[in-house]
Amino acid sequence: MATELIVYNKILTQRYVTDYLYDPNFPIVNVAIGVSKPVINNQEPGFIVRETTIQELFKRTIYARYNERTIVQKGVTLPPEATLPPAPVPFSPSLEATARYFYTLLLPEIKKLNITLDYVAVISPLATARFGRNMNA
Repeated sequence: MATELIVYNKILTQRYVTDYLYDPNFPIVNVAIGVSKPVINNQEPGFIVRETTIQELFKRTIYARYNERTIVQKGVTLPPEATLPPAPVPFSPSLEATARYFYTLLLPEIKKLNITLDYVAVISPLATARFGRNMNA
């Protein structure tokens, strides 16, 4: 088993799930990023990474693109009741698909820190979806 650090990152992102719904009551309000370092010689790492390092990376990679925006599949028109500007993505932004997408955006940046990105969880007021390594794609 490895020690894991989970860093929470506040965000406000609406979603329009293609052919399903636009519901402003269930935005993404937090993104949890789980990271770890491998156990070497049966020694758990005492320190993985500064929490603020992960938050700064999150701000550059995800927050700057998607905070106070409505994630919508490319080519799909937002409904008139959407109040935040669109942020086009190449998929229908269910919580599950968004977690997977955010994971793929963060993975190359986390690798540069020589730590492991275990998972990304996107959190709405009602549900959480998590995607990461050792989870089926």
